[in-house]
Amino acid sequence: MNKKAQVRMWETVAILVIFFFLLIGGITFYTRLQQASMKDEQKYYGQLNAIEITEVIQNLPELECPPTLQLDSCVDEVKIEVMTSLVGPSGVANLNIKNHYATIFGFSEVKVEKIVPVSKIWNIYNERRTEDLDNAKSSANIPVSIYDPIQNTFSFGVLTVNVYN
Repeated sequence: MNKKAQVRMWETVAILVIFFFLLIGGITFYTRLQQASMKDEQKYYGQLNAIEITEVIQNLPELECPPTLQLDSCVDEVKIEVMTSLVGPSGVANLNIKNHYATIFGFSEVKVEKIVPVSKIWNIYNERRTEDLDNAKSSANIPVSIYDPIQNTFSFGVLTVNVYN
């Protein structure tokens, strides 16, 4: 009788060990599934943030074309030059101006690339945390017309916003 009780006790212990292994495996699987879901959601909201910043940039009076043109997705080349010289990576703006644009753009990179007729790139804004160098980024590319008020001409370009998640 004593041996039977020991065998049953070991059977119970074995069943409990198997149960806990299955429980730990299930919890691990669920945790990894949640992590993947959270990464997808973070990527989605990062993309939304990039699109939102792009919309804000297109409507900034500091960059938009004169109202007499009435064009969608149009930026003024002279205004781009001035804004780049103020808040760009080597900008000369004071801290208040840079903080103002930091609240609008956050940790992102904003650039306008003129493609046709002559290629040129303006880095309007670039602010990153040091840990963002390896982090994922969300990008939004929008085609824009670049108006040169001096020569009264239009060029084709791309507005690129990279938001660091």
